[in-house]
Amino acid sequence: MVFGSDAAIYPHGDNGKQFSRMVTFGMTPIQALQAATINSAALIKQDNLGQIKAGFMADIIAVDGNPLDNISLMENVIFVMKDGVVYKQL
Repeated sequence: MVFGSDAAIYPHGDNGKQFSRMVTFGMTPIQALQAATINSAALIKQDNLGQIKAGFMADIIAVDGNPLDNISLMENVIFVMKDGVVYKQL
C-alpha cells in the first residue's frame, strides 16, 4: 500500500489527513508512514528515495510529537526541508 496524491482525495494542503484515515481503516501508524516513504519509493523503483540516509534524496518534515503515538500529528507539519533548503520552520 502506498500513500496517494492530493488529486481528487483531499484539497491541496490537506494531504496529511490521509494518515489518520489509513490508521482508522486498519493500518498501524508505522505502516501508514511507510506508505508515504519507503513503500512509495519502492513502487516507482527509486531505490535512493524514502529514507533519511547518506546518499539518499530526502524531503524532511517534522511534527510536534511522535506520530507513532498520535498519527493525526501528521496533519500539522511544523518544519519542511527539501534538497537542504528549509521552506517552513516554526
